Amino acid sequence: MASEQISGAPGLVPPGELEEARLQAHYALQVAAALAFSYIPPQPDDSHASFGWEVDLGALISQTAPDPPPLRSGLRVATLELLLLREGGKPDSFELDGATWSEAYDWMADTVEKRRAKPVTRPLDRPPYDIPPHPIADGQAFSFAAPERFEELARWFEFGENLLEQLRSTEPNASLVRCWPHHFDLATLIRLDPNESGEEGRSIGVGLSPGDDSYAEPYFYVSPYPEPETRRLPALEFGGHWRREGFVGAILPANRLLAEADPEDRGRRAAAFLTAAVAHCRTLLQGS
Repeated sequence: MASEQISGAPGLVPPGELEEARLQAHYALQVAAALAFSYIPPQPDDSHASFGWEVDLGALISQTAPDPPPLRSGLRVATLELLLLREGGKPDSFELDGATWSEAYDWMADTVEKRRAKPVTRPLDRPPYDIPPHPIADGQAFSFAAPERFEELARWFEFGENLLEQLRSTEPNASLVRCWPHHFDLATLIRLDPNESGEEGRSIGVGLSPGDDSYAEPYFYVSPYPEPETRRLPALEFGGHWRREGFVGAILPANRLLAEADPEDRGRRAAAFLTAAVAHCRTLLQGS
């Protein structure tokens, strides 16, 4: 199909104006994730329900539900549109503007049933975790009244994907860049002890959050595990600061990044922040 690439770098809409678009997109992604929770064998870390950003589609796309025919679900953020993809065919799509959350789940279930030519084997459930409250959960319809804000949110995801893939190319023990429907962040995990399992090994989480309870705007984060003593934290460069409450992490908020007037310099500045923050975290974790 034709490319749906997002044009331009973020910065066309003030980052503080994206909260409503982000919350609606977060709820929409749960509908796409329901396919994975219902049809993909579960993994202990819920990675079976994670999404990747696909540039050609301009969308967050799930892993493949293997029952024939193989299907993938997704969300085109810029247009607030659910997708169901099958091999060799045009994606099914559903514009969420004016639809309720229940109607979105019904569309996904009906379309899966149609493509598989058999009844769904189980209902497509709501997420098995808490997400931020919003009237959509109580029956309010999705609203695409401010399309420029959804387009800007999509630009942040594409910007973050590019920077995280660039970083991952220099880190042999970094995981794939994935979006997690629970927190709605796009992230990779650098394992410093790749032979250790689970929480036994040291690691550095690096990601882009479109905003959450900690920051009501997009932000990059670099978070060491286990958490170091906060009195040992070094000064950060490139507009970053340390967060010490709730979690310990190096943070670069959107408003600080966008203070750099040249869009190309914003990319270089964000990349430099991530590289420097990872180096600081690696030093902090030495000997821990």
